[in-house]
Amino acid sequence: AGDPELERRVRALLRAEDAADGFLETPVARVQDAARSLPDDAHIGPYRLVRPLGGGGMGDVFLGVQEEADFRRYAAIKVMRQGAPAGFAERFARERAILAGLGHPGIARFLGGGTTDDGRAFFVMEHIEGERLDRYCDRRVLSIRERVELMRQVCLAVQHAHGNLVVHRDLKPSNILVTAEGAPKLLDFGIAKLLSSDAPEETRTGFRLATPEYAAPEQIRGDPISTATDVYALGVLLYESLCGHRPFSAAEASGRALASDPAPAPPPSLAAGRFATRQLPDGDQETVTPEDVSAKRRTEPTALRRRLQGDLDNIVARALRFAPEERYVSAAALADDLERWLTGRPVRARPDSLLYRTSKFVRRNRAATLVGVALALTLVIAALVTLLQNQRIRTESARVAAERDRALAVQGFLLESFGASGGDALAGDSVTVRQVLDGQAAQVEDAYAGQPATRAEMLHVLADGYERLGAWEPAERWARRAVEERRSLAGGAADADLARSLTLLGWILRERNALDEAEASMAEALSVWRTLEADSAGLSRTLNDLSGVLMSQGRLDEAEPMAREALEIRRATLPANDRGIAITANNLANVLGLQGRHEESAELLREAVAILEETLGPYHRRTLTARRNLAVRYGWLGDWERSAEIGKQLVDGFERLGSDDLGLAFAMEAYGGALWRTGALPQADSVLDRGLAIASARSDGAHEVSAWLHLQKAALRQSADRREEALEQVRAAVDVYDRMYDDHPMLATTLGRLGAMATDPSERVRAHRAAAEMWTRLEGDADARTLRASAAWGQALVADGRPRDALPLFEALAHTLAATPDADPLSAPAPHLGRAEALAALGDTAAARTALEEATPLLTGEADVTANREWKARVEALLRGTGGP
Repeated sequence: AGDPELERRVRALLRAEDAADGFLETPVARVQDAARSLPDDAHIGPYRLVRPLGGGGMGDVFLGVQEEADFRRYAAIKVMRQGAPAGFAERFARERAILAGLGHPGIARFLGGGTTDDGRAFFVMEHIEGERLDRYCDRRVLSIRERVELMRQVCLAVQHAHGNLVVHRDLKPSNILVTAEGAPKLLDFGIAKLLSSDAPEETRTGFRLATPEYAAPEQIRGDPISTATDVYALGVLLYESLCGHRPFSAAEASGRALASDPAPAPPPSLAAGRFATRQLPDGDQETVTPEDVSAKRRTEPTALRRRLQGDLDNIVARALRFAPEERYVSAAALADDLERWLTGRPVRARPDSLLYRTSKFVRRNRAATLVGVALALTLVIAALVTLLQNQRIRTESARVAAERDRALAVQGFLLESFGASGGDALAGDSVTVRQVLDGQAAQVEDAYAGQPATRAEMLHVLADGYERLGAWEPAERWARRAVEERRSLAGGAADADLARSLTLLGWILRERNALDEAEASMAEALSVWRTLEADSAGLSRTLNDLSGVLMSQGRLDEAEPMAREALEIRRATLPANDRGIAITANNLANVLGLQGRHEESAELLREAVAILEETLGPYHRRTLTARRNLAVRYGWLGDWERSAEIGKQLVDGFERLGSDDLGLAFAMEAYGGALWRTGALPQADSVLDRGLAIASARSDGAHEVSAWLHLQKAALRQSADRREEALEQVRAAVDVYDRMYDDHPMLATTLGRLGAMATDPSERVRAHRAAAEMWTRLEGDADARTLRASAAWGQALVADGRPRDALPLFEALAHTLAATPDADPLSAPAPHLGRAEALAALGDTAAARTALEEATPLLTGEADVTANREWKARVEALLRGTGGP
């Protein structure tokens, strides 16, 4: 078509395709080679290799079996081929990382990965017993309705991948297996692309990028790809499933990609009447007749054509539009139209409109049609004015249609935008997700100026996108704009959209440690949900998130009932294995753990982990996070061996994801803490150091995981009797918390720990005073933690030679205890022991003895603890030194 460079690329792509082989389309010779290279009793990890399943350019795929005393499990194991070309290792690792991040019933489940003894990477997938999509449909003689339902499920699986910013790029029948139960499973992400990746891709002509018959025009040309690329391939699959033919051959698809104004594919209803000749595997040919095609769909040719005419033709035509922006905005939108067809509702796809056909005509005949276009526009404007004058009342159906259009526009907003980051940039680096978001943010205010409801939703989506990237400043800015817009639209009424945006804003503020503002935002959202009394999903989400804010504030008694209510709602309204239940169970478990109710916490965490492993797989980030919490809980229960075992699995899991972020740092904190308690001190130290390095790089060290890692290192060094090094680590933890919070329970607790460990008397006084004053601000005078911190402050003053300053503290402590009927029993002797010690230091032995006698009967029950007994012994020794008894 006049472009030699494009023609060169397409020819190179065709040559690459001729030499390529797919996941389950491997030449017999290659499978035989793999079988001959398979030694007897070969193992990879716990799996014994049974036989080759297939292979591709990057590696071989084997059937493996894990045989234990009480179970047998089969899996598909893909192994990097020895001596694979340069660049394949990175591509193999990318496929593994992509699969590990997906969790959907329609996608083969990732089970793990690693490196073989000879240094080759591998990963393990769920083994799917099934047939490729086209053969399953034909062998089962599925009707058109059954085929449409199957394709709808495939679209939803693809949408899940898109929702995780993954474009498959090689959708074809052999990459979709259907089980005996009729469930489609998406396979082979070997050339998939992470839309968030900012790394350059492989040279286009050096690798198999797609199968031309199923590839979108922009993919064949080597232009940037997007989710619309997969939508096109879904359209080809749907076309073939309906009428038994592909819309274009490989040569036709490639030539069409280069055309400036290509003709559309013939509709499936017309193609169903074609005769076609196909090459058989044995070299013979067969002719496919309309009778053959219709018989495999349980009908006859005329009835099949009638069945496909209209809505199904239109759905396919929209998915196969030449321009990406004219296709369905997402795989979910295509699935929605298929669902509409199945249920007899109007579909969104329509025949090409007059405006669409006219624009095509004008593109070919600009000069000749200028006057005609102007006249047409004048007539259209006049018609619109008349329509607007006459249509004074909007019907309910029009309102519903507008809401549907708005929802689909928003649904495609980010995914379609991310197409810019999907392929090779012809003149530079690939665009990152952050850059795409920034680009959308720059135009969102103006682009939807006349559509305030849609603009508000776009603002919300932008805030959510930035939040998922951890870009808190723009996330907060756009969330505040969304709240502002929706508050204006609501006009003072209770509004579900406003509640959603308030909850999102609250979550972002929590991540920014603006806990008071976060609480206020979520509390307002909760009030809206309570007023509406309708949206259980929105109510449970806000309850769950608000309980997390209260937990971060240390207000555990308030956090627990909210988390429990959220869990009760989700148990009552969601399937038993829904991940929403797991998320809330994990949240409640964290609250219970902080309350010291470790067995209850562990029980909930075991439930959460089981659900997440079933629904998302063992190596999904959410699953790993819940398992990390379970590892910590086992530690509190004293089972450090089990905690260390889970901790190692966590670190391996995050590393398999290619993760080098705070999730891995959290895993290393749990693993390192368990290791030193099992006696593996050098290994624990190394793990904790690496966790600290990651946390410092990812958060400038101002994150709670940094403080936890410092405290683990302090405990490790203290156990090795390296007190000064331990003290330095506690000081570092205090510094982290001080940068994060003004007043916070963890900061107050760590200050108390610093005071207990400090060797310098003045540092002890400063630390205990800061802790006591902070607990007073947080919990009030009568809280047990305030009482104990105040007693420690008084003792530090006496030890620093300032007994006169300590006496008022102990007097105030006595007053508080006397005025508080249910006061902390452990603190009951403290005012008397403190006064006795201070008075003895001042030389008033008689008054000191009286105070000690008052303390003695209180040293029973919960107060009979080592710290109080040692305090009493210290006072007695002091009295003996001053001539006392």
